[in-house]
Amino acid sequence: MRATNIYIIVIECITAKQKKYDSDGKEMG
Repeated sequence: MRATNIYIIVIECITAKQKKYDSDGKEMG
């Protein structure tokens, strides 16, 4: 259970960072 929970949290963090970079890229571009 803990392993899967951590895995999900990591994925959420990565997707959140990707969204942030995408929004930043749009603003910069």
